Formats: sequence, C-alpha cells, structure tokens
Amino acid sequence: MSNGQLKVLDIERISERLFEEERIRAKICRDYCIEDVGDPAEMAYRLVESIGQVRPPAGGAQAPEENRTVFRAAVLALASNMRSWSRFLRCRGEFESLLKQYDPVAFSREVETDCGLVRNIGDYLGGQTALADANAIVKWANILARDPGYFNALNELKSGMEAAVYDGEVVPVLAAFLGSPSKRAEIRWPPPSGAESWKAPGMQMALASEFLRNLHWNGFKPDRHIKRLMGRWFPEVIEAQAGRARDLARRMLYRSSKDVITGLQISLAGMAVTPDDCSFTKADNLVWALGAYVEKKNSESGEVYWKTAAA
Repeated sequence: MSNGQLKVLDIERISERLFEEERIRAKICRDYCIEDVGDPAEMAYRLVESIGQVRPPAGGAQAPEENRTVFRAAVLALASNMRSWSRFLRCRGEFESLLKQYDPVAFSREVETDCGLVRNIGDYLGGQTALADANAIVKWANILARDPGYFNALNELKSGMEAAVYDGEVVPVLAAFLGSPSKRAEIRWPPPSGAESWKAPGMQMALASEFLRNLHWNGFKPDRHIKRLMGRWFPEVIEAQAGRARDLARRMLYRSSKDVITGLQISLAGMAVTPDDCSFTKADNLVWALGAYVEKKNSESGEVYWKTAAA
C-alpha cells in the first residue's frame, strides 16, 4: 500500500480545520449531536463515533442478534444516502420503532399488513431518494427474514476474498462486489440460500462501503467528496493505484467498467495515505466532513492537509 512518496493525511490538521471556525464548529456539533469540548482531536473522535462506525470498547453492550446487526448496518447506510444526517438523527427514535428495532422478520411481516408503511418510512427519510431507499430497506428485510444465516455467509464471503487479496483490500473489493456483482463472480462466490444474488439492495460501491463500515469493517469509501479532495491532494497516488485497481476488478470481480475501477482506485489511494496510527474509516470520515463543511466544491483553499510520513 505504499504511495511511493510517503505523503500521508495530516489528521491533526484536518481535525483543527473542521472545528477552527465557530460557525462551522457549531453546525457540526448540531448536525451530529456532539458537545463542543474545545479540543479538536476529541471532537473529531466524537464526530466519527456519532456516525456509529467505531467499534464499541471491550466489555460494552452486547451486539444484537446477527441479522439485526446486518439490517441495522444496511438501513443506516441507506439513511445516509444524499440527505442530511442531522435530519435522520432528529427522527431516529420514531424511525427505528417503525423498523421494529431492526428486527427484519418482524418488520417484513408488518410491511405485509400495512400498505402505507413504506411511504411512512420514506417520509421520515426525506430527500429525492426517499421512496427508493425505503423500498431498498424492505428488500433487505425480506432477504434477511428468509435467510437467518446471512451474516455468517457474509463473513465467509469476506474470509474467502481475504485469502486472494493483500491486507486491507477486502473491504473495497467486497463493496464493489455487493454493489454490482457479475454473473461470473457469483459463480465463484455463490449468494446465500435466501437470496438470488449478492446484490445489495439500493446500493452501489459507495453505499455498500458505508454498509460494511457500519459492521465495523475498516475501509475507505469512494464518496464524491473523497474523490474530489483526493484528486486535488494526491493525484500521483491515485495514478499509482490504477494498475492494482484494474487487476482487482478483473481478477476478483470480473469487471472492467470505469466506475468499478475508479472506485477501487480511490479506495486504495485513500488507504495508502492513511497514517499508520489512524483507521481507514476514521480518516475517510474526517476527509468527508472536511469536504462537506470546509473545503466545499468550487471553494477549495490552498491549505495543505498532508505531511511526510516518518521513515
């Protein structure tokens, strides 16, 4: 995963910039329900923690039953699709009640008897993709209700792919596979018994990356803000990952489309510039927040957000 020039993201500087300006700091705190404690590093941690992709400390609350874990991860990924997270947080309690606290069996039964439930879910989500995301949530529930072993099958799929890629590459490869599985790839990795395909309802690679990170699997999501800022800061690193991205797309996914290769390329480049003492997920979320709140499209500054890694 070396980037050749040992340039890595300056996580400390990114954290400082996110909370430097009072107006932006207040908006982030409001949007993610975090307290302004005055310490950028601590607030950056709380921001990532509020997104729910930080694994709970050992000895914390027990994880829900396995397919509930999957359903929750899928729903939260779809809830993040092209809408303000703060909107979702404001109605999260009522929303989770509609979804039977992420019980896919109980929720799928409720949908069968309540013809207005899907529209209600869409109303809670809001935004231009509301109804599509609500329908995708129902499809996830139906898949999980039919196959109580889905989570185990997903873990087995991950383990099988890990044996064929370098350390850390499995999450972007798996996300690309779930987003757009080819017929040849599904012959190699057959879908679980309750599903016709591994295709993740309502998701392409970016949202599938979010889904996997909601399961606390470490990865870099090729989101639009990430693509834009990585392209400005690390074009040479992105270019250096082109060959590996093409190899993974063709050898693992049996794909040669530009979208798949570019998604893998951005993910691999992000991993390559993540400092050793920072997880891919944390680095990605902080860069995403920087692009959403500070370094906005067409208003980017000349600020340097990278440093030379120690040899």
